[in-house]
Amino acid sequence: MISVAREGLAFAPKTGAFGMVFLVDETINAYIFRKVIFF
Repeated sequence: MISVAREGLAFAPKTGAFGMVFLVDETINAYIFRKVIFF
C-alpha cells in the first residue's frame, strides 16, 4: 500500500488532478485496510 502511494505521489505532478485523486483514493484504501486489520 505504501509503495503504491509513493508511486501515486511520484506520478501526481505528471498526471495532475488524476494523480492526486489516485493518491487520495489509495490513502483512503490504506486507512480502511489498517482499520479493518488492527481493529
